[in-house]
Amino acid sequence: MKKLFAAALLALSSLAFGATLTPIQFISAAGSTSGQVITSTGPTTPLAWSNVSATALAAQAANTVVANVTGSSAPPTAVAIPSCNTSTSALQYTSGTGFSCFTGSAPSASPVFTGTAALPITNTVSGAAGTSRQFIFQTGGAARWVVQTSGEAESGSNAGSNFYIQNYSDAGSLLGNAIQITRSTGVVAFSQRPTFNGATPWDSGNLNLASPPSIGNATPAQVNSASGALNGSIGASTPSSGAFTTLSASGAVTGIPGRLLNVQVFSSSGTYTPTTGTAKVIVEVQAPGGGGGGVAATSTAQNAIAQSGSGGSYAKTLVTSGFSGVTVTLGAVGSAGSAGNNAGGTGGASSFGSIVSCPGGVGGAGSAGQATGFTQNGAAAPANCTVSGATVLLNFAGATGQPVTNMSSAAAYAVLGGLAALGYNSNGGNGSGGNGAAIPASTAATAGQAGVVGKVIVYEFN
Repeated sequence: MKKLFAAALLALSSLAFGATLTPIQFISAAGSTSGQVITSTGPTTPLAWSNVSATALAAQAANTVVANVTGSSAPPTAVAIPSCNTSTSALQYTSGTGFSCFTGSAPSASPVFTGTAALPITNTVSGAAGTSRQFIFQTGGAARWVVQTSGEAESGSNAGSNFYIQNYSDAGSLLGNAIQITRSTGVVAFSQRPTFNGATPWDSGNLNLASPPSIGNATPAQVNSASGALNGSIGASTPSSGAFTTLSASGAVTGIPGRLLNVQVFSSSGTYTPTTGTAKVIVEVQAPGGGGGGVAATSTAQNAIAQSGSGGSYAKTLVTSGFSGVTVTLGAVGSAGSAGNNAGGTGGASSFGSIVSCPGGVGGAGSAGQATGFTQNGAAAPANCTVSGATVLLNFAGATGQPVTNMSSAAAYAVLGGLAALGYNSNGGNGSGGNGAAIPASTAATAGQAGVVGKVIVYEFN
Protein backbone atom coordinates (compact mmCIF):
# COMPACT_ATOMS: atom_id res chain seq x y z
CA MET A 1 0.00 0.00 0.00
CA LYS A 2 2.77 2.39 0.91
CA LYS A 3 4.60 1.65 -2.31
CA LEU A 4 1.50 2.40 -4.32
CA PHE A 5 0.98 5.83 -2.66
CA ALA A 6 4.62 6.86 -3.14
CA ALA A 7 4.49 6.00 -6.82
CA ALA A 8 1.34 8.05 -7.32
CA LEU A 9 2.82 11.11 -5.53
CA LEU A 10 5.98 10.93 -7.63
CA ALA A 11 4.00 10.83 -10.85
CA LEU A 12 1.90 13.84 -9.81
CA SER A 13 5.00 15.92 -8.92
CA SER A 14 6.63 15.13 -12.21
CA LEU A 15 3.53 16.22 -14.07
CA ALA A 16 3.31 19.55 -12.21
CA PHE A 17 6.97 20.46 -12.67
CA GLY A 18 6.90 19.57 -16.33
CA ALA A 19 4.09 22.07 -16.86
CA THR A 20 6.07 24.85 -15.13
CA LEU A 21 9.53 24.88 -16.75
CA THR A 22 11.64 22.64 -18.81
CA PRO A 23 14.42 22.58 -17.94
CA ILE A 24 14.81 24.12 -14.45
CA GLN A 25 17.45 26.98 -14.27
CA PHE A 26 18.84 28.96 -11.39
CA ILE A 27 19.50 32.76 -12.15
CA SER A 28 22.66 34.31 -10.70
CA ALA A 29 23.62 38.06 -10.58
CA ALA A 30 26.92 37.12 -12.12
CA GLY A 31 27.29 38.64 -15.58
CA SER A 32 24.65 41.36 -15.06
CA THR A 33 25.20 45.20 -15.07
CA SER A 34 23.61 47.94 -13.05
CA GLY A 35 20.08 48.75 -14.13
CA GLN A 36 19.40 45.45 -15.93
CA VAL A 37 16.38 43.26 -15.26
CA ILE A 38 15.54 39.54 -15.75
CA THR A 39 13.69 39.19 -19.03
CA SER A 40 11.98 36.39 -20.90
CA THR A 41 11.47 36.13 -24.60
CA GLY A 42 9.07 33.16 -24.40
CA PRO A 43 8.22 29.95 -22.58
CA THR A 44 10.85 27.91 -24.34
CA THR A 45 13.86 30.21 -23.89
CA PRO A 46 15.87 30.66 -20.76
CA LEU A 47 15.63 33.78 -18.59
CA ALA A 48 18.40 36.37 -18.99
CA TRP A 49 19.70 39.72 -17.75
CA SER A 50 19.06 42.57 -20.22
CA ASN A 51 17.94 46.22 -20.68
CA VAL A 52 14.30 47.01 -21.40
CA SER A 53 13.81 48.83 -24.75
CA ALA A 54 11.29 51.65 -25.19
CA THR A 55 9.23 49.43 -27.46
CA ALA A 56 8.89 46.94 -24.68
CA LEU A 57 6.98 49.40 -22.47
CA ALA A 58 3.23 49.33 -22.31
CA ALA A 59 1.47 51.48 -24.94
CA GLN A 60 0.36 54.97 -23.78
CA ALA A 61 -2.12 57.54 -25.08
CA ALA A 62 -0.98 59.98 -27.81
CA ASN A 63 1.05 63.03 -26.69
CA THR A 64 2.02 61.55 -23.29
CA VAL A 65 5.31 60.83 -21.58
CA VAL A 66 6.09 58.45 -18.72
CA ALA A 67 7.59 60.58 -15.98
CA ASN A 68 7.47 61.61 -12.36
CA VAL A 69 6.27 65.25 -12.26
CA THR A 70 5.52 65.28 -8.53
CA GLY A 71 7.54 67.21 -6.01
CA SER A 72 9.02 64.03 -4.42
CA SER A 73 10.18 60.54 -5.33
CA ALA A 74 7.38 58.46 -6.85
CA PRO A 75 6.80 55.84 -9.53
CA PRO A 76 6.54 57.25 -13.06
CA THR A 77 3.17 57.78 -14.62
CA ALA A 78 1.81 58.82 -18.00
CA VAL A 79 1.89 62.64 -18.23
CA ALA A 80 -0.03 64.47 -21.00
CA ILE A 81 1.83 66.95 -23.27
CA PRO A 82 -0.44 69.92 -24.24
CA SER A 83 -0.84 71.04 -27.84
CA CYS A 84 1.66 73.88 -28.40
CA ASN A 85 2.30 74.40 -32.09
CA THR A 86 1.72 78.12 -32.96
CA SER A 87 4.53 80.49 -34.07
CA THR A 88 4.53 82.22 -30.69
CA SER A 89 4.15 79.08 -28.52
CA ALA A 90 6.73 77.22 -26.46
CA LEU A 91 6.47 74.11 -24.25
CA GLN A 92 7.00 75.06 -20.62
CA TYR A 93 7.67 72.66 -17.72
CA THR A 94 6.84 73.57 -14.11
CA SER A 95 8.36 71.37 -11.39
CA GLY A 96 5.68 69.55 -9.40
CA THR A 97 2.99 70.49 -11.91
CA GLY A 98 3.96 69.26 -15.33
CA PHE A 99 3.87 70.68 -18.80
CA SER A 100 1.99 73.73 -20.13
CA CYS A 101 1.97 75.83 -23.30
CA PHE A 102 3.48 79.38 -23.16
CA THR A 103 2.00 81.47 -25.99
CA GLY A 104 3.85 84.78 -25.44
CA SER A 105 7.21 83.94 -26.96
CA ALA A 106 8.66 85.79 -29.94
CA PRO A 107 9.83 84.00 -33.06
CA SER A 108 13.42 84.34 -34.13
CA ALA A 109 12.32 85.90 -37.43
CA SER A 110 10.50 89.29 -37.13
CA PRO A 111 9.84 88.91 -33.39
CA VAL A 112 7.13 90.99 -31.68
CA PHE A 113 7.60 91.72 -27.97
CA THR A 114 4.86 92.79 -25.56
CA GLY A 115 5.37 94.57 -22.26
CA THR A 116 8.79 95.99 -21.43
CA ALA A 117 11.78 94.42 -23.16
CA ALA A 118 15.11 95.00 -21.44
CA LEU A 119 18.12 95.50 -23.69
CA PRO A 120 21.78 95.31 -22.73
CA ILE A 121 23.80 98.49 -22.25
CA THR A 122 25.50 98.10 -25.62
CA ASN A 123 23.53 97.04 -28.71
CA THR A 124 24.79 96.62 -32.24
CA VAL A 125 22.68 96.91 -35.37
CA SER A 126 24.94 95.63 -38.10
CA GLY A 127 24.40 95.46 -41.82
CA ALA A 128 26.31 95.54 -45.05
CA ALA A 129 27.41 98.84 -46.54
CA GLY A 130 24.65 100.40 -48.61
CA THR A 131 21.87 98.80 -46.56
CA SER A 132 19.50 100.50 -44.17
CA ARG A 133 19.62 99.70 -40.44
CA GLN A 134 16.45 100.69 -38.63
CA PHE A 135 14.47 100.98 -35.44
CA ILE A 136 10.76 101.27 -36.31
CA PHE A 137 8.11 102.58 -33.92
CA GLN A 138 4.59 101.49 -34.87
CA THR A 139 0.97 101.95 -33.85
CA GLY A 140 -1.28 99.02 -34.73
CA GLY A 141 1.32 97.72 -37.15
CA ALA A 142 1.69 101.04 -39.02
CA ALA A 143 4.95 102.98 -38.83
CA ARG A 144 4.97 106.28 -36.96
CA TRP A 145 8.70 107.02 -36.51
CA VAL A 146 11.79 105.38 -38.01
CA VAL A 147 15.31 105.90 -36.73
CA GLN A 148 17.80 104.61 -39.25
CA THR A 149 21.06 104.86 -41.07
CA SER A 150 20.44 105.32 -44.76
CA GLY A 151 21.17 102.92 -47.56
CA GLU A 152 23.48 105.26 -49.45
CA ALA A 153 26.64 103.60 -50.65
CA GLU A 154 29.80 104.20 -48.65
CA SER A 155 32.01 105.55 -51.41
CA GLY A 156 34.95 106.68 -49.32
CA SER A 157 35.79 109.92 -47.52
CA ASN A 158 33.23 108.99 -44.84
CA ALA A 159 30.36 109.22 -47.33
CA GLY A 160 27.15 107.23 -46.94
CA SER A 161 25.38 105.72 -43.92
CA ASN A 162 23.85 109.05 -43.00
CA PHE A 163 21.49 109.22 -40.01
CA TYR A 164 17.77 109.96 -40.32
CA ILE A 165 14.78 110.41 -38.06
CA GLN A 166 11.70 110.00 -40.27
CA ASN A 167 8.06 110.74 -39.50
CA TYR A 168 5.13 108.77 -40.95
CA SER A 169 1.43 109.42 -41.55
CA ASP A 170 -1.51 107.66 -39.84
CA ALA A 171 -1.56 105.29 -42.80
CA GLY A 172 2.11 104.47 -42.30
CA SER A 173 3.36 106.47 -45.30
CA LEU A 174 6.61 108.41 -45.15
CA LEU A 175 6.06 112.13 -44.54
CA GLY A 176 9.69 113.19 -44.60
CA ASN A 177 13.07 113.29 -42.93
CA ALA A 178 12.40 115.30 -39.78
CA ILE A 179 16.12 115.33 -38.94
CA GLN A 180 19.07 114.34 -41.12
CA ILE A 181 22.70 114.17 -39.98
CA THR A 182 25.39 113.78 -42.63
CA ARG A 183 28.03 111.37 -41.36
CA SER A 184 30.99 112.93 -43.16
CA THR A 185 30.37 116.49 -41.94
CA GLY A 186 28.12 116.18 -38.90
CA VAL A 187 25.81 118.81 -40.43
CA VAL A 188 22.28 118.62 -39.00
CA ALA A 189 19.40 119.42 -41.37
CA PHE A 190 15.79 120.05 -40.32
CA SER A 191 12.83 119.67 -42.67
CA GLN A 192 10.89 122.31 -40.69
CA ARG A 193 11.92 125.32 -38.60
CA PRO A 194 13.03 124.03 -35.19
CA THR A 195 11.17 125.47 -32.21
CA PHE A 196 13.00 126.25 -28.95
CA ASN A 197 11.00 126.80 -25.78
CA GLY A 198 7.87 128.00 -27.56
CA ALA A 199 9.67 130.29 -30.04
CA THR A 200 10.74 129.75 -33.67
CA PRO A 201 14.11 131.46 -33.99
CA TRP A 202 15.74 129.62 -36.93
CA ASP A 203 14.68 129.87 -40.53
CA SER A 204 16.28 129.09 -43.89
CA GLY A 205 19.67 128.47 -42.34
CA ASN A 206 20.02 132.01 -41.02
CA LEU A 207 19.43 133.45 -37.56
CA ASN A 208 15.96 134.93 -37.93
CA LEU A 209 14.21 135.75 -34.68
CA ALA A 210 10.72 135.55 -36.21
CA SER A 211 9.15 134.83 -32.83
CA PRO A 212 11.28 136.84 -30.41
CA PRO A 213 13.02 134.80 -27.72
CA SER A 214 14.71 136.32 -24.71
CA ILE A 215 18.50 136.33 -24.77
CA GLY A 216 19.62 136.87 -21.20
CA ASN A 217 22.97 136.62 -19.45
CA ALA A 218 24.68 135.99 -22.77
CA THR A 219 28.34 135.12 -22.98
CA PRO A 220 30.57 137.19 -25.28
CA ALA A 221 29.57 136.55 -28.87
CA GLN A 222 30.15 137.82 -32.36
CA VAL A 223 27.25 138.93 -34.53
CA ASN A 224 27.95 139.08 -38.25
CA SER A 225 26.41 141.70 -40.48
CA ALA A 226 23.30 140.37 -42.18
CA SER A 227 20.32 141.54 -44.14
CA GLY A 228 16.76 141.03 -43.00
CA ALA A 229 15.04 141.55 -39.68
CA LEU A 230 16.70 141.20 -36.29
CA ASN A 231 14.05 140.59 -33.64
CA GLY A 232 14.06 139.62 -29.96
CA SER A 233 14.81 141.01 -26.54
CA ILE A 234 18.33 141.13 -25.16
CA GLY A 235 18.62 140.71 -21.39
CA ALA A 236 20.81 142.99 -19.34
CA SER A 237 24.13 141.29 -18.75
CA THR A 238 27.75 142.38 -18.89
CA PRO A 239 30.06 139.86 -20.55
CA SER A 240 32.76 138.67 -18.20
CA SER A 241 35.40 138.81 -20.90
CA GLY A 242 35.84 139.27 -24.61
CA ALA A 243 34.35 141.90 -26.86
CA PHE A 244 31.57 142.27 -29.37
CA THR A 245 32.25 142.82 -33.02
CA THR A 246 30.54 145.64 -34.86
CA LEU A 247 26.80 144.95 -35.05
CA SER A 248 25.47 145.97 -38.43
CA ALA A 249 22.30 145.13 -40.28
CA SER A 250 20.28 146.26 -43.24
CA GLY A 251 16.52 146.31 -43.01
CA ALA A 252 14.25 146.95 -40.05
CA VAL A 253 15.30 146.08 -36.53
CA THR A 254 12.13 145.35 -34.58
CA GLY A 255 10.93 143.58 -31.48
CA ILE A 256 13.50 145.00 -29.03
CA PRO A 257 11.44 146.80 -26.36
CA GLY A 258 12.61 150.31 -25.46
CA ARG A 259 14.55 150.87 -28.67
CA LEU A 260 14.55 154.45 -29.99
CA LEU A 261 12.65 154.48 -33.27
CA ASN A 262 12.62 158.15 -34.22
CA VAL A 263 12.79 161.74 -32.95
CA GLN A 264 10.24 164.36 -34.05
CA VAL A 265 11.08 168.03 -33.42
CA PHE A 266 8.35 170.71 -33.50
CA SER A 267 9.51 174.29 -34.05
CA SER A 268 5.95 175.39 -34.79
CA SER A 269 2.50 174.20 -33.82
CA GLY A 270 1.11 171.04 -35.46
CA THR A 271 -0.29 167.54 -34.87
CA TYR A 272 1.79 164.66 -33.58
CA THR A 273 1.55 161.44 -35.62
CA PRO A 274 3.55 158.55 -34.12
CA THR A 275 5.99 156.55 -36.19
CA THR A 276 4.75 153.00 -36.83
CA GLY A 277 5.63 150.75 -33.91
CA THR A 278 5.78 153.51 -31.31
CA ALA A 279 4.66 152.20 -27.90
CA LYS A 280 5.77 155.06 -25.67
CA VAL A 281 7.24 158.54 -26.02
CA ILE A 282 9.41 160.91 -24.03
CA VAL A 283 8.25 164.48 -24.61
CA GLU A 284 10.25 167.66 -23.95
CA VAL A 285 8.23 170.90 -23.87
CA GLN A 286 10.14 174.18 -23.75
CA ALA A 287 8.04 177.36 -23.53
CA PRO A 288 9.32 180.64 -25.10
CA GLY A 289 11.03 183.38 -23.13
CA GLY A 290 9.59 186.72 -22.06
CA GLY A 291 10.60 189.94 -23.81
CA GLY A 292 13.03 192.48 -22.33
CA GLY A 293 11.75 195.96 -21.42
CA GLY A 294 12.55 199.17 -23.31
CA VAL A 295 14.10 202.36 -21.87
CA ALA A 296 13.31 206.06 -22.23
CA ALA A 297 15.84 208.63 -23.42
CA THR A 298 18.43 209.78 -20.90
CA SER A 299 19.84 213.20 -20.09
CA THR A 300 23.31 214.01 -18.84
CA ALA A 301 24.31 212.22 -15.63
CA GLN A 302 21.63 209.59 -16.29
CA ASN A 303 21.46 206.12 -17.68
CA ALA A 304 18.62 203.63 -18.09
CA ILE A 305 18.49 199.82 -17.64
CA ALA A 306 15.26 197.83 -18.17
CA GLN A 307 14.40 194.40 -16.81
CA SER A 308 15.14 191.35 -18.93
CA GLY A 309 12.46 188.77 -19.65
CA SER A 310 12.62 185.49 -17.71
CA GLY A 311 13.12 182.11 -19.40
CA GLY A 312 10.20 179.87 -20.34
CA SER A 313 9.39 176.82 -18.18
CA TYR A 314 10.40 173.29 -19.26
CA ALA A 315 9.16 169.73 -18.62
CA LYS A 316 10.33 166.26 -19.68
CA THR A 317 7.77 163.47 -19.35
CA LEU A 318 7.26 159.79 -20.20
CA VAL A 319 3.93 159.16 -21.94
CA THR A 320 2.73 155.58 -22.51
CA SER A 321 -0.78 156.13 -23.85
CA GLY A 322 -3.09 158.74 -25.34
CA PHE A 323 -0.37 160.49 -27.31
CA SER A 324 -1.36 159.63 -30.87
CA GLY A 325 -2.81 162.58 -32.81
CA VAL A 326 -2.46 165.16 -30.02
CA THR A 327 -2.12 168.85 -30.85
CA VAL A 328 1.31 170.36 -30.36
CA THR A 329 1.19 174.06 -29.49
CA LEU A 330 4.17 176.42 -29.44
CA GLY A 331 3.37 179.69 -27.70
CA ALA A 332 4.32 183.06 -29.14
CA VAL A 333 7.56 184.59 -27.91
CA GLY A 334 7.43 187.45 -25.46
CA SER A 335 7.59 190.63 -27.54
CA ALA A 336 10.31 193.20 -27.04
CA GLY A 337 9.44 196.30 -25.03
CA SER A 338 9.30 199.16 -27.48
CA ALA A 339 11.56 202.20 -27.17
CA GLY A 340 10.58 204.16 -24.10
CA ASN A 341 9.67 203.11 -20.66
CA ASN A 342 7.73 200.09 -21.98
CA ALA A 343 7.52 196.51 -20.67
CA GLY A 344 8.29 193.43 -22.74
CA GLY A 345 5.61 190.86 -23.47
CA THR A 346 5.11 187.55 -21.64
CA GLY A 347 5.66 184.39 -23.70
CA GLY A 348 2.73 182.17 -24.59
CA ALA A 349 2.24 178.67 -23.14
CA SER A 350 3.56 175.66 -25.07
CA SER A 351 1.88 172.28 -24.75
CA PHE A 352 1.66 168.66 -25.86
CA GLY A 353 -2.08 168.05 -26.01
CA SER A 354 -3.65 168.16 -22.56
CA ILE A 355 -0.79 166.10 -21.15
CA VAL A 356 1.90 168.78 -20.68
CA SER A 357 1.54 172.58 -20.57
CA CYS A 358 4.40 174.97 -19.79
CA PRO A 359 4.01 178.77 -19.28
CA GLY A 360 6.20 181.23 -21.18
CA GLY A 361 8.70 183.58 -19.57
CA VAL A 362 7.50 186.83 -17.95
CA GLY A 363 8.15 190.11 -19.79
CA GLY A 364 10.60 192.58 -18.22
CA ALA A 365 9.56 196.07 -17.04
CA GLY A 366 10.75 199.16 -18.92
CA SER A 367 12.81 201.93 -17.32
CA ALA A 368 13.14 205.71 -17.41
CA GLY A 369 16.46 207.54 -17.11
CA GLN A 370 17.92 207.44 -13.61
CA ALA A 371 20.88 208.74 -11.72
CA THR A 372 23.75 206.34 -11.34
CA GLY A 373 24.06 203.93 -8.44
CA PHE A 374 20.92 201.84 -8.82
CA THR A 375 20.40 198.06 -9.32
CA GLN A 376 18.09 196.51 -11.90
CA ASN A 377 16.69 192.94 -11.66
CA GLY A 378 15.28 190.55 -14.21
CA ALA A 379 11.59 189.78 -14.52
CA ALA A 380 10.07 187.24 -12.15
CA ALA A 381 10.19 183.53 -13.03
CA PRO A 382 7.07 181.85 -14.44
CA ALA A 383 5.32 178.91 -12.75
CA ASN A 384 6.29 175.27 -13.26
CA CYS A 385 4.67 173.18 -16.00
CA THR A 386 1.48 171.23 -15.36
CA VAL A 387 1.46 167.49 -16.23
CA SER A 388 -1.49 165.09 -16.42
CA GLY A 389 -1.46 161.42 -17.51
CA ALA A 390 2.31 161.12 -17.78
CA THR A 391 5.35 160.38 -15.65
CA VAL A 392 7.33 163.53 -14.82
CA LEU A 393 11.04 163.16 -15.46
CA LEU A 394 12.01 166.86 -15.19
CA ASN A 395 10.00 170.03 -14.44
CA PHE A 396 11.76 173.42 -14.28
CA ALA A 397 10.42 176.97 -14.07
CA GLY A 398 12.19 179.45 -16.31
CA ALA A 399 14.97 181.46 -14.60
CA THR A 400 15.03 185.19 -13.91
CA GLY A 401 17.86 187.35 -15.22
CA GLN A 402 20.78 188.24 -12.97
CA PRO A 403 20.60 191.78 -11.46
CA VAL A 404 22.91 194.57 -12.67
CA THR A 405 24.09 197.63 -10.62
CA ASN A 406 24.87 200.80 -12.57
CA MET A 407 27.77 202.80 -11.13
CA SER A 408 28.51 205.28 -13.96
CA SER A 409 26.50 207.36 -16.37
CA ALA A 410 29.15 206.85 -19.00
CA ALA A 411 28.28 203.19 -19.44
CA ALA A 412 25.30 200.92 -19.01
CA TYR A 413 25.19 197.13 -18.71
CA ALA A 414 22.07 195.23 -19.70
CA VAL A 415 20.31 192.65 -17.57
CA LEU A 416 20.67 189.42 -19.58
CA GLY A 417 17.59 187.36 -20.37
CA GLY A 418 16.67 184.58 -17.97
CA LEU A 419 17.96 181.10 -18.74
CA ALA A 420 15.84 178.19 -19.95
CA ALA A 421 16.50 174.43 -19.92
CA LEU A 422 17.16 174.48 -23.66
CA GLY A 423 18.65 177.98 -23.94
CA TYR A 424 21.23 180.10 -22.10
CA ASN A 425 20.37 183.66 -23.23
CA SER A 426 18.72 185.65 -25.97
CA ASN A 427 21.66 185.03 -28.24
CA GLY A 428 21.25 181.26 -28.40
CA GLY A 429 19.18 178.24 -27.48
CA ASN A 430 15.43 177.93 -27.05
CA GLY A 431 13.14 179.47 -24.45
CA SER A 432 15.47 182.06 -22.92
CA GLY A 433 14.26 185.57 -22.04
CA GLY A 434 15.08 188.69 -24.03
CA ASN A 435 17.67 191.15 -22.71
CA GLY A 436 16.46 194.39 -21.23
CA ALA A 437 17.52 197.62 -22.97
CA ALA A 438 20.44 199.52 -21.38
CA ILE A 439 21.74 203.00 -22.41
CA PRO A 440 24.23 205.52 -20.93
CA ALA A 441 23.67 209.27 -20.49
CA SER A 442 22.30 211.47 -23.26
CA THR A 443 21.00 208.55 -25.37
CA ALA A 444 17.74 208.20 -27.26
CA ALA A 445 15.04 205.80 -26.12
CA THR A 446 15.82 202.16 -26.97
CA ALA A 447 13.72 198.99 -27.33
CA GLY A 448 14.41 195.75 -25.48
CA GLN A 449 14.86 192.29 -27.03
CA ALA A 450 12.15 189.74 -27.72
CA GLY A 451 12.21 186.35 -25.99
CA VAL A 452 13.47 183.24 -27.79
CA VAL A 453 11.08 180.70 -29.31
CA GLY A 454 10.25 177.45 -27.56
CA LYS A 455 10.37 173.90 -28.89
CA VAL A 456 8.66 170.50 -28.46
CA ILE A 457 10.72 167.32 -28.97
CA VAL A 458 9.17 163.83 -29.08
CA TYR A 459 11.43 160.75 -28.67
CA GLU A 460 9.63 157.63 -29.94
CA PHE A 461 10.30 154.16 -28.50
CA ASN A 462 8.90 150.78 -29.42
